[in-house]
Amino acid sequence: MILTLLKMKRLSVKTTDCSCDRLLKVAEKCGFIIKNGANHYRVLNQKGCPVTVIPRHNKLKRYTVKGILEGFNKFGADIDII
Repeated sequence: MILTLLKMKRLSVKTTDCSCDRLLKVAEKCGFIIKNGANHYRVLNQKGCPVTVIPRHNKLKRYTVKGILEGFNKFGADIDII
């Protein structure tokens, strides 16, 4: 059996000034799959398991961004939260 590991990039993200678009770009760079929803974007890992959701807002609250990024890190992303 051959196992393939995804090498994810190490990123740094500021939680104070972050939007939905910025988080979507971070999710794409980390190799996650993004699905559109009515009010949110669903973020899935490569196997199709849900990682987190991202609300569609221009500016997100600091603790919302922190929770989303921690969800990314639980599924293998290597993100520094600033």
